[in-house]
Amino acid sequence: MKIFIRFLLGIFGAIALLNISTLNVFAQSVDDFTVKLFEIEAGPAYLPTESAPDLGSSARPMGDIYAGTLNVSGLSLSGNFDLTANDLLHVDSIFGSTAILPVRIGDAATTSHSLASEDDLLVTGRLEVDGRSDFDGNTWFNAGGVNLSTNMDVSNDVAIKNVSNQGGIYPIRTAQTPDASELVTGSLSNAWHLMEYADGTFDFAFPIQTNPTFVYHSANQSTTEWGSLAHDQTNFVINTGAGGVSIPVRFLQTQGPDIPSASTLSVDGSGNLFQNIFELTGTTAVNLIDSTGLTEGSKITLICNESVTINHGTATSSANITILLAGSANFSCTANDTLTLMLSSTTAGGQAWREIARTAI
Repeated sequence: MKIFIRFLLGIFGAIALLNISTLNVFAQSVDDFTVKLFEIEAGPAYLPTESAPDLGSSARPMGDIYAGTLNVSGLSLSGNFDLTANDLLHVDSIFGSTAILPVRIGDAATTSHSLASEDDLLVTGRLEVDGRSDFDGNTWFNAGGVNLSTNMDVSNDVAIKNVSNQGGIYPIRTAQTPDASELVTGSLSNAWHLMEYADGTFDFAFPIQTNPTFVYHSANQSTTEWGSLAHDQTNFVINTGAGGVSIPVRFLQTQGPDIPSASTLSVDGSGNLFQNIFELTGTTAVNLIDSTGLTEGSKITLICNESVTINHGTATSSANITILLAGSANFSCTANDTLTLMLSSTTAGGQAWREIARTAI
C-alpha cells in the first residue's frame, strides 16, 4: 500500500511533502544527537518535484533518508550524492548542465579539445572497459600512443592511414582478385620510404614521384644514399642515388628456347633477363634480327646446331635490325660455332647488332 503524509518539522525550519511507501527518516539536532522521527515499511518511496522537499543543508542538516527503492522524478543536488558500498545507481541517461559542460568523471583536468556539449564526456583519469567498445566516429589519441596486447583486427576495405593524400595500409582489399593486402601511396610523395627508426625525423628531400615507388635509405642520414624500385609505365626500374647496383651473388643464367633459322631471326625479348643464349637450328641464312622487346645494350649468343650463314650488312627494315660482323664479312657457321652480338647505336652507323665475340670450333 501507499501512505500519503504531510508533516512539519518546525524546530528545523523545514517543510517536506512526501508520498512515502518505504522510508526511515532520521534528523540530526544541533546538539549532535539523532532522533528517529518515524519508520514506515511498505514499498517504494516517491519524492515528487512539485513538493520541492527540503531535506536539509550543511547549515541545517536533516540527516539521512534510507529507502529500499527511491524513485525521484526530479532532483537537484548542490552537494555530493553518496552511495554506500555495493549499491547500484540506475539511470536512463546522463547529460551535462548548460552551466558546467561537459559531463565529467573525475576532477583532475579541464577539456583540451573544446568539449562543450551536454552530450560530451570528459574522463580525467584512466578508463577501463571490460567489454566491447564501439566508436561510431573518429577516435583521436594525442599523447602516449596505442599499446596493444593482442591482435588489431581490421575489417575488409578499411585502411590504416593518416589522411587520404598521405597513403596507408589496407590489410585486406576486396577489389583485388583474389582479395589482397595493399600498400597505397599518397599524393604528397607517391612513395614508401624504408629507413632506420632514428632517421625518421631527418629530411631526405626525396622528390615527389610520378609512379608509386619504394625508396630504401642507408644507415647514414644522407640525401644521396638511396635505392628505389618502380615501374615507369613501360619498364620496371631499379634506380640509385650515389653508387651503383651491387649484387654480391652469382647470376644463374639459363639457356633460352631453340630458335629456327630464318631470314629475319626472332629472339624472345620477353624471356628471363639472364636467358640470352639460344641454339640456332636449321640452315636458312640469317639476314636481320628482330629487336622487339629488347633495348640497346641487350646481348645474345647463338650456338649453331648445323652449318648456316649469318650475313653482314643487310639493310634494317623497321624493328628488324641489320647485323654488322667482324671484317664486314659473312660468317659461315658450322656445328658448335658460336656468335655473340650486342644491340647498340652509333652516330656513324646507326642501330645494329654488332659482333662482340665468336668461336669457330
